[in-house]
Amino acid sequence: MSDLTFAKPSRWRDLLTRVCLLAISSILLTFSFAPYSQFYLAWIGMVPWLLALRGTRNIYAAIGWGFIGGVIFNAISMTWLIHATLLGTAALVGYTSLFWALAGAIVHATKALEPRRWHPAVAVLLIATVWAGCEWFRGWLFNGFQWMFLGQTQSPILAMCQVADIGGVFAVTFWVMCINALIVITVMHRAPSPRTRGEGWGEGPPVASETRISPDPSPNLSPSTGRGVGLASLFAALIVIFTLLYGLFRISQTQTTPGPRVMVVQPDFAHERGGARTVTWEHQAEYHLAETAKALANEKGVDLVVWSETVLPPMNAEARRRAKDPRLSTGIHDDVLALVRKHATSLVFGAYALVTFDKSEADADIRNATYLYSAFRDDQLRYDKIHLVPYGESVPFKKSIPWLHKLMFQMAAYSVNYLITAGALDDLRIFDLPTADSNAKWRFVTPICFEDIDGRLCSRMFRPTPDAPGVKRAELIINISNDGWFKGNMRRQHFQNAIFRSIENRAPTARADNTGISGFIDSVGRVDQATLMPEDTSGIRVATLAIDPRLTFYTRFGDVFGAACFVISIAACIVMFVRDRRRAALSLQTHL
Repeated sequence: MSDLTFAKPSRWRDLLTRVCLLAISSILLTFSFAPYSQFYLAWIGMVPWLLALRGTRNIYAAIGWGFIGGVIFNAISMTWLIHATLLGTAALVGYTSLFWALAGAIVHATKALEPRRWHPAVAVLLIATVWAGCEWFRGWLFNGFQWMFLGQTQSPILAMCQVADIGGVFAVTFWVMCINALIVITVMHRAPSPRTRGEGWGEGPPVASETRISPDPSPNLSPSTGRGVGLASLFAALIVIFTLLYGLFRISQTQTTPGPRVMVVQPDFAHERGGARTVTWEHQAEYHLAETAKALANEKGVDLVVWSETVLPPMNAEARRRAKDPRLSTGIHDDVLALVRKHATSLVFGAYALVTFDKSEADADIRNATYLYSAFRDDQLRYDKIHLVPYGESVPFKKSIPWLHKLMFQMAAYSVNYLITAGALDDLRIFDLPTADSNAKWRFVTPICFEDIDGRLCSRMFRPTPDAPGVKRAELIINISNDGWFKGNMRRQHFQNAIFRSIENRAPTARADNTGISGFIDSVGRVDQATLMPEDTSGIRVATLAIDPRLTFYTRFGDVFGAACFVISIAACIVMFVRDRRRAALSLQTHL
């Protein structure tokens, strides 16, 4: 009994140590992302989290500690969402943390942190594979939430990000995680393993003989183990060196041709808490028409003007015909046409589309859309947003489980009283940019707002058709966003994320965001600092985009690398389970 009494301080010390490790990991990772952009911290940011998982006696403990680590990090990183919805923030923090729990479970199930179960080099690769695979799974399940992926931290060193044109951001995550895993594996082979009973996560009651931390019975670093760690270091170094050389090669290989001259407009109309507008449709329309006209008078040869997301009221033909106020429909429509015709240009802007007209807004078919008006064509084209923002534009179970839908609607942004209908995935609109020069033929896609963080969707927009298998379907990304709903670090993190869509598809981006950040990104991820418009400012910038004809592996095949990492992770779990069952059976036969 006395042994148990004296063991309790050790147990609580172990709990406190793990919590501190998780907190340290969260702080390191937070500062590695934008706006702090201390990218090198990501190389060690996952080390404390992995050390906290080390020595957990069962999978429930690994799930618990993995989840806690995710909650701490996500709670710090997603404070920007509170401005739109408090309940939604809590739900999203909990949901994204489940994937940290999943990663913890897989790391435990594969025995990747147990010294004698895998060769050190294999353990390093396995841990990196597990994390990259779980990131992919988070980005894929239920359309995913592709935010705060580890690879995104490396945008300040673009040479190390070019591998994204093969494996997406997950390929960058992989090499970053290799460095973290190598550090942990090295520490693991030199230090005792903190194994205790009664850690607080499914460990059962404390047992006197097992409550104190006991050293691993293996020597700290035997010659064979030292060679194994050395080989693991060599493997990790080769991966990093290959990534660097590949990146330098792809940057030097870039051969571009001059593309369209594009103007982006940033109005800076802030939103109230919960997303409510602070200006009327009339004011937004008047501002954009007037400021754009003045800018076009001074800037000759602009091929395309870009306004941000939902700057105008519904502009589809049926909505204009049914509108109660002609000034808010036909009047604005005519003014926009007059603008583009006077200056011989084209205009892309965001506005709603009303497809059906039910008595209740909740039952109407409302689309978040991009429109193209041009002086060189008589009709107006439209793209309907496909990947909707959960709890901001869509809430699940509306028809299948109505009572659950009503409950989940309480988590939506405060100003939301209707839902958006998603566009069809098969209706990915590729816009042809008409110009005065009939020989200049450019095509572009318009991912709306958070669609530009969805690498899988954007790659599909560019993917070649069977009729032209060796040519991208488009050359440009025109992103329209409205980040005025949010505060804090969100806008810089959103822009950081968008950089990878240009790298993955070798396509320059022109980005118009209501409250910032607006600007231009080239096909290797370089940001044009001279034309960058910071958040919470208004302005207009013009740049000539450079066309990069390269067709990438990622554009062709999408997230195959990330998906393969997840499949390999599950396969490793199965292999270890079968191996342990066989070992247990042999042990039983030996004792019999």
